Formats: sequence, structure tokens, C-alpha cells
Amino acid sequence: MVEDLVNGVEEKDESFLDLGIDLDDVPDLSTVPDEDYKLRLVTFEKRPAKKKGPFLFTEFEIADMPDTKIVRHVLMLPQDSDPIRQQKNRQRAIKYFYKAFDIPTSGPIAYADYIGNTGWVTLTEETDPTYGKQNRVARFRSAE
Repeated sequence: MVEDLVNGVEEKDESFLDLGIDLDDVPDLSTVPDEDYKLRLVTFEKRPAKKKGPFLFTEFEIADMPDTKIVRHVLMLPQDSDPIRQQKNRQRAIKYFYKAFDIPTSGPIAYADYIGNTGWVTLTEETDPTYGKQNRVARFRSAE
């Protein structure tokens, strides 16, 4: 039998697989305590209106911490039908996110151009009744 090395996994026969590790040694995903963390933007997209209107959907990974859960955050887009205070609060939230992740605050942007950008975020740890412990964005930290 010819042995091949595919993605670091030695395969002798299609009916067997040896990852070369004990999977019980792979840690479960975890959360982190309330603190500031450097996050990497991994998903950035506009999603269509549901009940409350269209929104920006973002996902982040905590830089250099591969055993932590993905952090998801929704930023509601301001709507003409929103009260002016709510419009301004939604604009501010997007502005703080953009500044933290080095995204231009004026003009059009291409979402894909900013995947991989990093920024500092204050995270909080919460327990969700469906998903268990999760980290949530408490505040975007600006470099300014």
C-alpha cells in the first residue's frame, strides 16, 4: 500500500483514518471573563429586514485564542421611521464599530474588504438560556 500525507494526516487505506491525536485532548470551546480583548472580524454582512429592519451582522474571533467561542454582534441600521434619538444611537453604534476596526466612516464600503481587520472590544460574559455561556460586545474601543 502506498502511504500519502494529506493535510498532515497519514492515510494508508480509504477505510481508516488516523488523525494522530487523541480527540479527548482537544478542549471544548470556552468564553472569557469581562475584559478588553483584541478581536478579528470574520463575518461582516448586511442582512435583510426581519421584524425590526435590516441590520449589520458581525462575527469575531478572539485573536490568538483559538479555543474560545465566536462572538456575534448585531448592529441595527437606522430607518427613516425610527425616532430621531434611535436613529442617532444606531448611527453612533455603527461609527464606534467602524472606528474600532479601521473601517472608513464615510462613503460606500465593500464588506469583504474588512474581513480580517482587528480591533479592541470590551467583552462581557453572559449566560444564554439556549446557548449557555456566551461573550457579548459591551463596548467597541477606538484607537483615538
